[in-house]
Amino acid sequence: MKHTRIAAAVAAAALTLAGCSTGNAEPKKAEPQEDGAITTIEKLHQAFVDAGGTCKELSPRNVTAATDAADCDDDTVLMVFTDEKAANAHASEMTAMGSNVLVGDAFVINSELQELRKVVRSLNGVVSMATEGHEETPAAAPTPKPTPTTPPTPEKGTRDNPGMPDVDVITFSEGAQPTWEVKVGYADFDAWPEISAANRFYDPPAAGQVYVLLPVTVTYKGQGSGTPWLDVDVAFVSADGRSYDAEIMSGIPGAMTDVDDLYTGGSALGTFPFEIPADALEGGTWAVSADWSDPMFIAALPTG
Repeated sequence: MKHTRIAAAVAAAALTLAGCSTGNAEPKKAEPQEDGAITTIEKLHQAFVDAGGTCKELSPRNVTAATDAADCDDDTVLMVFTDEKAANAHASEMTAMGSNVLVGDAFVINSELQELRKVVRSLNGVVSMATEGHEETPAAAPTPKPTPTTPPTPEKGTRDNPGMPDVDVITFSEGAQPTWEVKVGYADFDAWPEISAANRFYDPPAAGQVYVLLPVTVTYKGQGSGTPWLDVDVAFVSADGRSYDAEIMSGIPGAMTDVDDLYTGGSALGTFPFEIPADALEGGTWAVSADWSDPMFIAALPTG
């Protein structure tokens, strides 16, 4: 089996229960329990607003077991209780009736779940959601966005990642034994003046075509000897995938066809001539093979 290689010179909220019941008992004002504690409806109202809650106007409301209560617009009820036990007991009744509440040390707020979640952290409370058929359907977990990945870089020496002329050396092998080393140079993309000067009998390139001369250095690494112009093959491959074989043009100075056999370690510089459409040169590559191997690719770039 023939092998080739190219060397570059180269990412807590707890749930309990809530709702509101009403009665005829007159609300009572709780006595302050400790500094900073929310023990009055005025303090609860201020704390709720400071936490980002919406409450434009308070309207007194009678709530059984609450020491004080008030409506906040249409969707929110603020309630103050004598202690945490009374607040939790009332919250359980409300959630069983289908209400969502926020429960604090001695207060309960009945409102939309979104509003409660907005203020729960600042009020140091717990959001309890409706039960008995009133459960809110949990929002579906968002579909994780795929992490952008960078496509792997194509292997060096392919058409998508060709080697560089006069830099990268291609080594061809027969099994474990290297046979040829090939280094492709920069090409003369307008070689007609040189060709016509070397042999006046050649016709100029066809309309829309250009003559190209490509210098290639070959070194024989195998056993015995090898013939460069027979063993090493170079073709031009345009960006649209068309290939163009080298021409046989005698009399070209330094032509690879003039290089005789090379023995182990022998090296020579020879030229491959091509006739290629002028508009196919940009983005092209040189397909290089030896002894019928798969090709390796070098960028086709002009001199200068």
